[in-house]
Amino acid sequence: MKDRKDGKNITLTMMLMLALVLAPAARAQQAQEPKLEPGQHNQLAQFEAAEEAEYILGIGDHIFLDVDGRPELTGAHVLGPDGKITLPIVGEISLDGLTRENAGAAIANALQPYYRNISVTVRVTDYQSNKVTVLGSVEHPGSILFESTPTLLDAVSRAGYLGLAGGPRNMPETAVIYRGESQSVTVKLSEMMANGDPLANLRLKKNDVIYLPAPKQKFVSVMGAVVHPGAISLDAGDSLALILGEAGGPLQEASKTNMVVVDGTTGRQRKVTMEDVLNPSRSTELHLHSGDIVYVPRSNMAKVGFVLEKFNPVFSAAGLSGFILH
Repeated sequence: MKDRKDGKNITLTMMLMLALVLAPAARAQQAQEPKLEPGQHNQLAQFEAAEEAEYILGIGDHIFLDVDGRPELTGAHVLGPDGKITLPIVGEISLDGLTRENAGAAIANALQPYYRNISVTVRVTDYQSNKVTVLGSVEHPGSILFESTPTLLDAVSRAGYLGLAGGPRNMPETAVIYRGESQSVTVKLSEMMANGDPLANLRLKKNDVIYLPAPKQKFVSVMGAVVHPGAISLDAGDSLALILGEAGGPLQEASKTNMVVVDGTTGRQRKVTMEDVLNPSRSTELHLHSGDIVYVPRSNMAKVGFVLEKFNPVFSAAGLSGFILH
């Protein structure tokens, strides 16, 4: 059963990659589709994970410590729910968020008061925290583990996008990638595939969330200090209050005065207060469109300038943390 499932995943991945290879030849007989603007392409390239990025340890990872000359300290460990391991004498050591080299240095530093000339090598034996989550119109929603750097097309194929029944032509029009609570990017996947753009298969980072909407589905993204950040289906006439409610509502530490709604087509930003959301007369001025992003900052980050920087492509091109690609 596992072999059959793995074979299906490999086949889907090959179909997707084949579409990238054959697309330029197919376009020779068709009108040229418009390509992404250079600035948009650059922004997407900035969002992509580094090709040779060092692996970052995380909760659940299985590691093996090789402590030179100290067999009593050498052995296997698993990072617990708190990201720590436990060693004799020194007790708990937090390794969550560290590279293997830095983890070895942290362990050696903790052992140094008790041992002379201590040297520690850390290797990963099971990458249990190297995962991304795929949601939306997929056969197998949820987290997917990777033993190497995850990529967008591999995540799409392994989750089983429901449109794949018709072959590579039925790729999702868009894929939305969420990173943390303040970064998101919308990838025009089918367009990029048609143009043979390799960034259609961009490298992801662990813990990214990918949302694949159904064909013609309308949705908005709710980011920041809400209970359930991510994509929310949008029906005609839905108010911002309803959308926030579908996202679980704002957290206690959310700002009530500096929410921002970003137009998914123009990039225009509108500052919104909780009074705007709850006022029926004001709510008529807050018409939402598919692709819009609602950002709810935390109160300690509630400066309008900071919020606007999160979603302004001009600022994001300079390397700040969040942007939207259209």
